[in-house]
Amino acid sequence: MDARSVLLGLLGRFPQRGASGCSRSHVMDADGYSMERVSYETEPGEGVSAYLLLPEGKGPHPAIVACHQHNDEYFVGKSEPAGLFCSMSGAFGAAFCRAGFAVICPDCLGFEDRRPPEFERKANPFLEGFGYERHLFIDYLLSGSTLQAKYISDLVCAVDVLASLPEVDSSRIGVCGHSLGGQEALWLGWYDERVKAVACSCGTAEIQDLQDSCINHNLAMYLPGLLGKGLDMHSVIASMAPKPLMLMYGADDPIFPSWSVAALAGKAEEAYAERGAAGSFIHRCYGHGHGFYPEMQEDAIGFIADHL
Repeated sequence: MDARSVLLGLLGRFPQRGASGCSRSHVMDADGYSMERVSYETEPGEGVSAYLLLPEGKGPHPAIVACHQHNDEYFVGKSEPAGLFCSMSGAFGAAFCRAGFAVICPDCLGFEDRRPPEFERKANPFLEGFGYERHLFIDYLLSGSTLQAKYISDLVCAVDVLASLPEVDSSRIGVCGHSLGGQEALWLGWYDERVKAVACSCGTAEIQDLQDSCINHNLAMYLPGLLGKGLDMHSVIASMAPKPLMLMYGADDPIFPSWSVAALAGKAEEAYAERGAAGSFIHRCYGHGHGFYPEMQEDAIGFIADHL
């Protein structure tokens, strides 16, 4: 079975990509980098904006897409990895930029700027928070697509922006994310050949194990028919090999059990070894729960720097 082809079929129809190009405006200067807002299309007529962090120096710089977490905090998306909403786990984009990377921080649909206006959310509670995420999930299913396909397509547009910038070395683009962002980092790395290295923090486990443990997750995780086809997240990672991938997870993570991630990592090691790329996959378990702690961020920066 060609797992990649089956996964593409389960993802469903991908949206039509928007026009190329972006506009840029300066936001502020920070310690060791500058911040801009970049605006671009993800689909025809669907304009979005993201934060772009640029390190000091002319470049061209290596770059990453920084994928934000979920955490049931729909009011914040891109602002967290950009360092404007500074939780310990979330502000990793700024850390990458201080290490010399250009960083784009986009919103997933349903988060921060990509929600209905507040007056609409006040008038209709189904447009708020999880209600809106559920609406999106169902809407894409009914149209022959999936929320995951939309997330991937939008992140591909963020890679398009990075690749177009004179400050970026388009041959050295990676992706990093935590939690939902780790999940999306995996899928973007799996889908887009321009992404050369992936770091995933607390963002995956075998979905069958999560179901058996009655652990619910973000709705983009679920592809209709995935388990029925005999596939799971190990299938995604195996069909990503030999692309460099780092999996980081917590020993006490309550929503991605370490025993499941360890089993997934074992299958990934076998897949990478079969492709002659054993050194391109690493996994590390850290002695805490669900978080992207500073030592993990340092390890992710080092891994991606070594493989770009």
